[in-house]
Amino acid sequence: MFGRLAYSAITGRNLSDNEVWSTTPQDSLALTLGGRAPELDLEYGWRANFYNEIDYEGAVFGQQVFPSYDTHDIFVDYRPTSGALEGLEIQFGIDNLFDEAYENSLDGDLGRGRTFRLTVARVIDW
Repeated sequence: MFGRLAYSAITGRNLSDNEVWSTTPQDSLALTLGGRAPELDLEYGWRANFYNEIDYEGAVFGQQVFPSYDTHDIFVDYRPTSGALEGLEIQFGIDNLFDEAYENSLDGDLGRGRTFRLTVARVIDW
């Protein structure tokens, strides 16, 4: 089993009026929990990303308040270490598993909905 935790908080305020800069990202927390099955050459897990509300008090253009939101992802990676498939890497994941509707504060665009990813690669020794 494994876990990862990351927290990001950036403060950006205009010194003349103490308003939050519109280029300041939302505070965020990322949590990943997963496991490994070495006998099957698998790694799997769940990742959650949590974003706090942010208020750009004096924003002249566009939206001022961006609400908090969270997204959840799952993933499975297969990397055989022996046999005919050695060197093959297959990665599958679903991002925003619950199809959460959200708006990123930095670009003001709607975030991506549920997204499926599949990557197949082969490592070749030269």
